[in-house]
Amino acid sequence: AIHPLMDEFMLPVCSPEYAEQHGLVGNPANLSLCRLLHDRQAWGFDSDTDEWSCWARHAGVSLEACQLSMGFDRSDLAIIAAMNHAGIAMGRKNLVSKRLARNELVAPFPGLEIKCEQRYYMATLPNRACPKIQAFIDWAQEMAAEME
Repeated sequence: AIHPLMDEFMLPVCSPEYAEQHGLVGNPANLSLCRLLHDRQAWGFDSDTDEWSCWARHAGVSLEACQLSMGFDRSDLAIIAAMNHAGIAMGRKNLVSKRLARNELVAPFPGLEIKCEQRYYMATLPNRACPKIQAFIDWAQEMAAEME
């Protein structure tokens, strides 16, 4: 059985210093001055800048003038690079929310987060339902609801 947990949202994130240095807050046009950090395998093997392209299309932002980018094989490495002022990363909101709350990262474009087509799910074997498994699923769904 498939049990939905939560939706996911994408948003650009960077260090507060990087946002200030590049005049990013409220100015997505200034992305042309930035290094775009991305997970090359976010949506499958060698998806390269697909997350940035998807976000730009939905947010109505052009990335044509962006010349600099750096790819990683894991999204957490892109986030760490962003925290260390290397550029601006495409963040998954549920995965960066604590860093945003601690001001280790900022989301410089308020209102320009987009809902991903992907969601988080839990899968259980069919015909294997038991109270312990259901209790865990209920707990996980409750925790996920608190994150949204």
